[in-house]
Amino acid sequence: MITYEYSVDSCDTITSVSDEWLNFARENNTWELSEGKVVGKNLWSFIGNHETATLYQIILNNIRTHQREVSLDFRCDSPTSRRTMRLNIFPGNEGAVHFQSLLLDEEKRKYVPLLDSRVGRASSFVIMCSWCNSVQTGEDQWEEIEDAVNRLALAYSPVLPKLAHGICPECLNRIRNEVQNTFKSDSAKMHNFEEVPTI
Repeated sequence: MITYEYSVDSCDTITSVSDEWLNFARENNTWELSEGKVVGKNLWSFIGNHETATLYQIILNNIRTHQREVSLDFRCDSPTSRRTMRLNIFPGNEGAVHFQSLLLDEEKRKYVPLLDSRVGRASSFVIMCSWCNSVQTGEDQWEEIEDAVNRLALAYSPVLPKLAHGICPECLNRIRNEVQNTFKSDSAKMHNFEEVPTI
């Protein structure tokens, strides 16, 4: 099974990326994620929204404190496929943390321009969940991307909106529960998930 891996040091500076990770980035038209532009950079410079960054910081703090691995499922879709992946995050030496993603399932889909990084964008944006790839279509409503495109009438827009990333309430609750269950047997106080802001 192919794995996509990268590591950070105790200061969250990216220290290595695997060849498979780089190939995956190229195949998905993210040419800005070449090795020279990633290694030596801080992890948080690649995570654009506050909710996701806060969630990752809490997870990394717990991994370093309790020296235990966390596994979380997530979606990593492309314009022509749905991908379910598993992210394993585990501690290394001297505060390092390693990330390993495995492809669990891939299903072909009809081309979705909203997911194509090569498509021109308007200044407006829609919010996509970083974990399940659903799109926010209302104050408390998140939908699968094809349904969201229809509801928001994006198929008829001359220019598509930008994608901003956040965390839907369902994924926030799921990740909170999975991480808390991982560390619940530890006597030390767990870093608080209430710090994660909601959209």
